[in-house]
Amino acid sequence: MLANHILRNKDDLMEICRILAEQEDLKVTVTESGKGAMMAAAGVFIGGLVAGPIGMAIGGSVTSIAVAMSSQGKFKSVMEILDEMTDDQKRLLYKALERVVKKFETQHCVELAIFILTNTSVKNLVLAELETFLKNEMHLEMIR
Repeated sequence: MLANHILRNKDDLMEICRILAEQEDLKVTVTESGKGAMMAAAGVFIGGLVAGPIGMAIGGSVTSIAVAMSSQGKFKSVMEILDEMTDDQKRLLYKALERVVKKFETQHCVELAIFILTNTSVKNLVLAELETFLKNEMHLEMIR
């Protein structure tokens, strides 16, 4: 298959990931999003104990605002993550993405990039593989 010849250069595939990340404005959580949800839930609970239904609304609102303010800067773009990856992480991502794109016959990396970026099904396959990699290998949650 011709795609195997093209995919010898992992930098080309990483560049396609960067383009997708920018195009889709992908971000990842640096800290756990669940922590913020639990804090908001605690605010609702405590507000409900103190002031009933109106306290639930106030407690949830105040806590949610506090969580939002404290989480400033705790999200990174996927482009930043890709740039910060070690060579080993890039190699692992390359291998994961290679399984997705190697079945498509293209003659040049540019053709492969255009094919991925313009074909919604293929783009979603690549994005799903990128999301799985970020979750399993780097313990990050991707936000679309």
